[in-house]
Amino acid sequence: MSKGPEVRRSISLRPETGADLTDTDVVVIGAGTAGCVIAAKLSEVPDLRVVLVEAGPMDRNPWIHVPVGFSRLLHDDRVNWCYETVRQEALGGRQIFWPRGKVVGGSNAINGMIWVRGAPQDYDGWAEETGDPRWTWESVQRCFKSCEAAPEDADERLGRDGSITLSVPNPLSDAARAFIDAGEHIGLTPRRDLSISDETGVGEYLTTVRNGTRTSSAGSHLKPALYRKNLKLLTDTLAISLKLDEDMGATGVRLRRNGKSLLLNANRGVVLCGGAVNSPQLLMLSGIGDGEHLSSLGIGTRLHLPAVGRNLQDHYGTRIIARIADPITINDDFRRPWRLVNHALQYVVRRQGPLTIGGAQAGAFLSTSGPDQRPDVQVHFLPLSSRGKGWSFHKFSGVTANVCQLRPFSRGRILLRSADPDVAPSIDPKYLSDVRDQRVLLEGLRLVRRIFAAPPLSTRFSAREEFPGPDHIGDDALLHYARSNGTTVFHPVGTCRMGKDEDAVVDTGFGVRKTKNLWVVDASVVPNIPSGNTNAVTMMLAERAGMALRDGFSRQAN
Repeated sequence: MSKGPEVRRSISLRPETGADLTDTDVVVIGAGTAGCVIAAKLSEVPDLRVVLVEAGPMDRNPWIHVPVGFSRLLHDDRVNWCYETVRQEALGGRQIFWPRGKVVGGSNAINGMIWVRGAPQDYDGWAEETGDPRWTWESVQRCFKSCEAAPEDADERLGRDGSITLSVPNPLSDAARAFIDAGEHIGLTPRRDLSISDETGVGEYLTTVRNGTRTSSAGSHLKPALYRKNLKLLTDTLAISLKLDEDMGATGVRLRRNGKSLLLNANRGVVLCGGAVNSPQLLMLSGIGDGEHLSSLGIGTRLHLPAVGRNLQDHYGTRIIARIADPITINDDFRRPWRLVNHALQYVVRRQGPLTIGGAQAGAFLSTSGPDQRPDVQVHFLPLSSRGKGWSFHKFSGVTANVCQLRPFSRGRILLRSADPDVAPSIDPKYLSDVRDQRVLLEGLRLVRRIFAAPPLSTRFSAREEFPGPDHIGDDALLHYARSNGTTVFHPVGTCRMGKDEDAVVDTGFGVRKTKNLWVVDASVVPNIPSGNTNAVTMMLAERAGMALRDGFSRQAN
C-alpha cells in the first residue's frame, strides 16, 4: 500500500567555505500561500531543480486543519512570527499584535479561511497604475478560476474546477442567519455569497474549507508536487541574505539551519515569497533598499531602491459586540461541557458544526456614500464574542461584527531595526493616520449599529450592544473607541510594490528592478490593497507568476 508522498525536509548543505558548495537551479524563499504554488509550478519543468526554504516547521499542528483552531494559532509562536507594530500615534500610542504564518502553508495555514477576490475596480486600477493590461479584472479571471473549486450555487463568476475547495458554513448558525435577515431588513441586498465585493449586500462568506477541514496551498499544490524528485523542501531554515553577483544577479541564498550558516547556490535564480514583512526585510538585509537607512545599520548598499518597505497597507478593524437573549453562541458552548462534547462528535462523525467555523460565517459589504455606491466597508460576523486573544469568551451570549475600511488611505512602512536577521523589523502601518480613514470607519460602525437594531436581532434575539455601548454615540466618543480597541484584520500588502515607475520595487513580471534572476511573488507586490480579504489575491498572483516563470524556464531548457 502506498504511504503517500515523502516530504523531503532536508538536502545536503555545507557551511559557507567558498568551494564545492551544494547548488540547485531555483531557490524559493517562504513556503507560504504563494511559495507553495510557485515551487509546485516550477517543479513541473522536469530538469529544473527547485528548493523551497521555510523558516517554520511542517504543518503538523492539528489546530491548523480544524477551522475553529485558527484563533488559537494567532498567538502560537511555534507556527507564527508573532510580530508587533511600533506604537501607533493615531491609536493613542498602542502597539498592535501582528500574526504572520511561520509554518509550511504560511499565513494560509493560520488565517480565517475567508475567500474574497475583491472588486473589478481594484484590478482595473492596477492595470491603469502599472500600464499593463494583463492586470485588468478581465485578464486576471483565468488565474482566479484556476484556484477556485466553488459550489455550483456560488457566484457564477467563480471557478468550479480549481485547486482550492470553497464552501459555505455547514450549517449556518441561527445568529448568523439573524444577522443576514437584519441586514435585509434595513435594505441590504441579499447576496448569493460575498466572494466579490463589487456591490453592497449581506450574506454568507465562502471559506477555504473542504469536508470540514482547512484547505491551503500547502495541501493543494505543494504536497502533491513533493512526489517529484526535482523538488525539495527545507523546513526550520532561516534565509539570512541573498548572494548577488557584480551585475546584481541573484546567484544563491545564505541560510541558517540548526545553528549553522549555509550557502545554497542558485544557478537560475531566486524567488522571494516571504510576504509583506519578510520579503522587504530580506531584500534590505541583502543590501537592496534605501541606502541611507541601510548605511545607518552598517549594511552595505548593493542597490539603492528606496521604495523597498514603503507603501505598507492593511485593513484596520473595530468590533461591535452585542449581547443576545438566546444561549446559541459559542460563548454558551464553552460554558456547557456537554455541548462541546456534542460538537466534537458532530465534527468527527460528520465534519459539521461549530468546529468548522473560520474567521466569519456571515458578513456584509457596505457603502458610506449611499446604497448604490461602491462598497468601502466590510463586515465579518461571528456567533461569539471574546475579551482578547485565544478562546477567552465573554460569560454572556455574545455576537461580534468586525468593521473595517476596505480601501485605506493611510500608508506605512517596514524598516530594519538591525542587521541581525533574528531581530524583527520595525512595522509601522500608520493606522488611521489619514482623517478620511477615520470618517469611513465611523460611518461603517454606525451602519452596523443599524443592523444590530433591526429585526430579528432586535426582536427575537433582543440584541443589546455591549461594546462600545450606548455611551459612545458622538463622533469623538466613537472614534476614541475605534482608536483604543481596533486591530489588524491581517491583510498587509504593498511593501514591494509592482509598477512601471522609478518608485516601484518590482516590474509587472515580478522581477526586482535593476536586478537579474530575482523575483518577488507575494502580497508585498500589490500596488493598492484589494477590497476584501487578501488570501485569494495572493493565490491569484502566485498562479500567474508560477505559470509565467515555469513557461520561461521551460523555454530556456528547450
